[in-house]
Amino acid sequence: NDFGNFRQGIKSGIKFESADADGPYDSSEDTKLAGWEIRLYEDANGNQQLEAGELTPVVTTTTADGSGALGLGEYQFKLDPGDYIVCEEDDSLADDYSQSYPATGVDCTADATNAKWGYAFTITSGDVENHRDNDFGNFRQGIKSGIKFESADADGPYDSSEDTKLAGW
Repeated sequence: NDFGNFRQGIKSGIKFESADADGPYDSSEDTKLAGWEIRLYEDANGNQQLEAGELTPVVTTTTADGSGALGLGEYQFKLDPGDYIVCEEDDSLADDYSQSYPATGVDCTADATNAKWGYAFTITSGDVENHRDNDFGNFRQGIKSGIKFESADADGPYDSSEDTKLAGW
């Protein structure tokens, strides 16, 4: 004749562009990113691996633009108790981003549209997992370019009126 109840738990994190691709979110150098899809999978067997039979997300969300209850770049899931895996979309083809954080964890690439690493976690009744090993960081490669030239007067920087560009160097 007993009745048992539970409260949903919360899993949240931040999506950010890492200025130096060095790890966790650092508010002094990193920019929060809106509009990225974060995917939540049920870890049906609790083995902390994303595998066949678990590849359909339970729910997805998009990182916030800061105009609502969540701040810029934040995501949040309200969940029943259970075992889960959270992954981010792989946006490397569309926006030239590469994942820099986390650098290890759960391999999310069983779903080929995910970035490499994600997080496995267990939610219990009323549990709150706020910004504790839940963030996703990405970076874009920079570009460095220049000109190889012969300086006619050996006076320093490139001068289009006197210097010849050189190929094959």
